[in-house]
Amino acid sequence: HTRQAVRLMIDEHVPHTYCWSPSLVPKPTDWPSNIDVSGFFFLDLATNYKPPEDLIQFLESGDPPIYIGFGSITGHDSERILRIVLKALIATGYRAILSGLAKETDALPSNVFRIGNCPHDWLFQHVAAVCHHGGAGTTAAGLRAGKPTIIVPFFGDQFFWGSMISKSGAGPPPIPGKRLNVNDLIEAFKIAHEPGTREAAHKLSIAFQNENGCEAAIRSFHANLPLSKMRSDLESSFGACFRLNDYNLQISRPVAQVLLAAGAIKESELTLLVTRDWSASMYDDRRHIPIHGFIKHGREALQSLFIDTPQGLKKAASSNSLITGTLDGTECIIKGVGKSLGHVYVGCLSFYGEVTDALERVPELYDPYFDSDKRKRPHVKNFSSGAKAAELSIWHGIKDGVIGIVNKPRIGYQRHGILGGAAGAAAAIPSIVIKPAVGTLASLTWLGRGIYAQTKNSSRNKDANSNHQLTVLHSPQQIRRSSESRIMDEDTSLEYRASFESGLKIDICEKILNEFEQIKSRYTSKNGNENSKGTKRTKCRKMFQRQRSHSATPQ
Repeated sequence: HTRQAVRLMIDEHVPHTYCWSPSLVPKPTDWPSNIDVSGFFFLDLATNYKPPEDLIQFLESGDPPIYIGFGSITGHDSERILRIVLKALIATGYRAILSGLAKETDALPSNVFRIGNCPHDWLFQHVAAVCHHGGAGTTAAGLRAGKPTIIVPFFGDQFFWGSMISKSGAGPPPIPGKRLNVNDLIEAFKIAHEPGTREAAHKLSIAFQNENGCEAAIRSFHANLPLSKMRSDLESSFGACFRLNDYNLQISRPVAQVLLAAGAIKESELTLLVTRDWSASMYDDRRHIPIHGFIKHGREALQSLFIDTPQGLKKAASSNSLITGTLDGTECIIKGVGKSLGHVYVGCLSFYGEVTDALERVPELYDPYFDSDKRKRPHVKNFSSGAKAAELSIWHGIKDGVIGIVNKPRIGYQRHGILGGAAGAAAAIPSIVIKPAVGTLASLTWLGRGIYAQTKNSSRNKDANSNHQLTVLHSPQQIRRSSESRIMDEDTSLEYRASFESGLKIDICEKILNEFEQIKSRYTSKNGNENSKGTKRTKCRKMFQRQRSHSATPQ
């Protein structure tokens, strides 16, 4: 879903960092502030590398060679490329080191040396130029060493890097791998040895030395963290992972353990904290063909019934116990059939919804001014939003059908004169019936989608709070501590119990409990007045946000 991912990145202003050098590809001026360009990442592997003796002898026996390597992407075309490379080297007289291109059985001239794995940061210091497929890492390593670069791209971003190299002057224009020939490669070798090309590559090398891509990327990552949504309201040195909705607080796991150990809260009051809800952002508002959902869920129903269920039965049949195997097999059949029927139901619901979506666009066939009725499709995330969408569907259908009697001729006249007004009037007549009818039919679609979304949300929340929450709260160490704490004397203080189970110091536990009691008293004092309660909740929230900002460590 590339389109959906790109829309998400743009519309939601998702912070992200491009890990290339701004000296080679500067950040465009129209990019927003949530996009950074950090610099390349490098692995310094040359420190512990010991080159073989024959490689040292070859490097010292003549002029610096050209590094030529295309990895494994040449595939079945490697023999053709090898012939072209050798002919170009023989014609120019340049020496070369081949990596991953020639086989051990291939006969190579004396000016060509074949190598295996070798760190680029070491090897590129000893060559005159580099010629490769244009991977980002190899491109960065060659320019870091200040070597002119020849790019022979095959797919993907390799063409981009070839263009950037050529634009910077650090190499010739890229030569696509499928169109590689001897003459173009000879010309590229000559350009790579020109003084201007070497100077451009050297300038980029100096620029790279003044950059630290890893540090810049880390700074960018931390600068874009929503820290106010991540810190715990109580004892803000910890990151929050739970919410106490009754008190509008977000707390960390240690704080939750303190409150639970002291009996200040129940575990059922905790919900997982979500710093960013991506469900709305990931909403797919595309209109599909009417059979899209039916085919999708029909396929999943068949898979559940005829693939997943037999596999489960096979596993149950291998059980050593007859009773266990029978129970597992029965459970597998019930789950498989139930899941299959569920997919059939959702598929039919999806089919009906997609049909009504298509019916909503019927006026496009006869209404030349249909664009004036276009609205953004609602996002249904629970039953209430589905019911609201159903209500709006009926209302908009009736309104567009009735008001269209006046609006369509007016819009047509404004755009195309008398003939446009007549066309608008003609389009408005059938819409009096079609649009209210379609709006009513579509309301059932939105209501069904609301029920489905509510059911799915309930199932997701139940799984999250029942399965994940317990594992987060109780590690093996905490479980052992909790069992040992039950042996404690009844006179043991709550602070000591909380400290024992959470691992925090007693004075910190006491501070947490005191602060929580103050918050709790604010809500219990006037619990009858909901408006006052909401106001106090907001004030309390702001108070602890100020405390967090004062207690946070300066960045």
